[in-house]
Amino acid sequence: MTEPGTKPRTPLFEPMDDATRARLDDLCDRQGLSLFDPRVQDALPRKWQLYFQQPSGIPDVFPAPLNGLYENPDRLASTARWQAWRDGLESFAAAKPDDPNVPVMVAAAEELLAWRAAIAPEDRFWKPDA
Repeated sequence: MTEPGTKPRTPLFEPMDDATRARLDDLCDRQGLSLFDPRVQDALPRKWQLYFQQPSGIPDVFPAPLNGLYENPDRLASTARWQAWRDGLESFAAAKPDDPNVPVMVAAAEELLAWRAAIAPEDRFWKPDA
């Protein structure tokens, strides 16, 4: 139910049909697999598969200890939000050229943006740009 004065939320993913849900229940509940198992992901609808294939946008390894707290956008954030994050990191890199973590974070954001650019509009699951 929607609160008065608010817009109803639009689901980002299409609902699963009963057959898909039953297959996932079998894989996850009876076989003890998680959503991160490729056998489970293959049974998911396309947009759900793409969600798991999308790069995280953050580095797997940082070359040095972090010298601050960075709050990156989430996986469902709009592309404009990820571009703003990347642009902010590039500005930060110019101000702190000795920080080895910033170029790695910029590269991770660029990887996510390049991946998204290759996804067909009808397969996009993230929030649209405002």
